[in-house]
Amino acid sequence: LARARALLTIRVFTSRLRRRRRPLHSSMARSCGARRSGSPLWFAPLAAAMACRGAHGSQAIALEGSRGATRAMAPVQVEACPLTPLNISSGLQFEYMSYNSNDPRQGPEGCVDGLVYACDSLGFVAGDKVRAKAFVQTNFECCHGEGRITLSAEGPIAEFSDQKLALFPYAMGSQKQHPQVHPSQLEAVTSAHSGFYEYSKSWWTCGAQCANLDKFVSLDRRWTMLARRRMSNGHPSMRVFADLSPLPGRRPQCCLGEEYSAEYKYVLFLTTDPHHDHNLAFGMSKLLCERFLCWGRRGFDVVVRHVDSVAHARKEIRKFPRRSIHHVSLGGHGDSLGLQLGKDKLFVGDKDSRALFRELRDKTKLNASVLLDSCSTGKSFLGLTSLFRGASTALSGRRVLVATQALDDGMWVPEKEGQCLTGDRVVFRKGDKDVYVIAPQGQPRCKEFDEEDIRGNIGQVCLASCSQTCLQAQEFWRSTFPWSQFVQRVLLTEDTEIVEDRVNNCPLQLTKPFRTKRKVCRLSVQ
Repeated sequence: LARARALLTIRVFTSRLRRRRRPLHSSMARSCGARRSGSPLWFAPLAAAMACRGAHGSQAIALEGSRGATRAMAPVQVEACPLTPLNISSGLQFEYMSYNSNDPRQGPEGCVDGLVYACDSLGFVAGDKVRAKAFVQTNFECCHGEGRITLSAEGPIAEFSDQKLALFPYAMGSQKQHPQVHPSQLEAVTSAHSGFYEYSKSWWTCGAQCANLDKFVSLDRRWTMLARRRMSNGHPSMRVFADLSPLPGRRPQCCLGEEYSAEYKYVLFLTTDPHHDHNLAFGMSKLLCERFLCWGRRGFDVVVRHVDSVAHARKEIRKFPRRSIHHVSLGGHGDSLGLQLGKDKLFVGDKDSRALFRELRDKTKLNASVLLDSCSTGKSFLGLTSLFRGASTALSGRRVLVATQALDDGMWVPEKEGQCLTGDRVVFRKGDKDVYVIAPQGQPRCKEFDEEDIRGNIGQVCLASCSQTCLQAQEFWRSTFPWSQFVQRVLLTEDTEIVEDRVNNCPLQLTKPFRTKRKVCRLSVQ
């Protein structure tokens, strides 16, 4: 009880301070990216101690406009591709481009002939003299003198007197026989281009990210965003963000107006908009493409929407018919207490966040799956309720999967070998270690059911309300649907061999003398 009172005091204090909408200290903003609008200033030192890196393991941005000088930078939207193909690309597997914002390539394809693509800065041009950083010299026991950037038929190479280093992520074919280094692990010696960080003066290369996607979806809206990621796992890059809708085939259009068609098997990707994705982690990628294509091959209809606030997310959710969504992926930078959606944050205990989960509960199938595609939302911090706990409690009966640490693409593993990757049948692993928590499917709340739900779940189970018996839940149904002869014949019988699969959130459940589980009731028909 003392612990409960302390947590309640903290939350009341938080709620009051949240109204002041004070700006976060600039160094904290650089460290942790966008914060929840109005989140309290006192939370800054706590946030610093948390795993506040962006989704997929990338850190916050600092664009280096000149060597040795840094400044914070949000992603920049470009209306057309600012890259121009170079004649040097002739005969090579890579097409090299120069950055020229004064002469952008117009048209819907942008930098490549494809629906979505990714472009990355090489960091140098052919002929630049470079020096390997100490880490490379020690790790590969080479490259102590000067080297030069050269081109092979399979990609760029840093050629030193005693070793050739392939520059990834551009290594292909036989070039992979050479040790691979990231361009940021080299520094310019004599160059008009000032080395890796001068993205506007270096060469770039682009590639299609998602072949065959147009077989399943159509493009509603697209952004092309430019930013620079930090450290060796990032580089100056452009990424495409796209809102997508399923192809209708012989059905009516799915997603026109404020009410979507009920003739689709919806899978909803609800993701933070690109202007609030500081390192472009949620742009189109090979993994994201694989997930879209896998859903399409399984016969589901993918809808992708980028939102700039929690209110915008709720508006998109309300467009779907009741019980029409089979899977939901909520994507945004996160930590144990929240997940960024545009300028706002899905926050534990927040009124708008609770409303969003209630609306999802109404629109999703009773046995749907929900993925929080974010870092550390399953990790408890200082004993406070995690976002996973809040989401799984609100979405009883649905499979809820979250990561317990910073998430990257290499952690996605299918539950069964040979399955393609979709959020309803993956887990997260780092090496041999599980880095996820999961709430299973199968026990929705009885009070959620409508007549159609009752008809479709005979033989299954549901959870009675707090302090309610299965007989009382049965009588509630009969009084709610007095016109239904079928519901009047349905029986709810307690199944004593099954226990509640969620952490109990009923009142008076904080201390052991009062701690009881909700009754698990099985449906049958007289």
